[in-house]
Amino acid sequence: MYARHNVAPNPPPKEIFDTSLHIDEYLRYGDSVWDQRRLNNLNQHFVTDFLGIHLKNKETYKSYLDVKKNTEQKNWTGFNPRTSVDMELLQDMPQE
Repeated sequence: MYARHNVAPNPPPKEIFDTSLHIDEYLRYGDSVWDQRRLNNLNQHFVTDFLGIHLKNKETYKSYLDVKKNTEQKNWTGFNPRTSVDMELLQDMPQE
């Protein structure tokens, strides 16, 4: 929601650390919202849950996909406090 759309090589190239450049040049690459490790962890979390439900038939994984739309109300299951702030999970799953 409040993320800048600065998807670029991650980590930033060494040239971007030139102290004569404005900080915004670094933020094109270093915006924490688009941190590669963070994005990979998010993907691992939700793909693991999805596969656990649909391939392993384990109902316990469903709690990890049952998240509040407003992350300000409650931390998402499986996330440390404040790490799901301003995120939204859109789902189109068949009803059982």
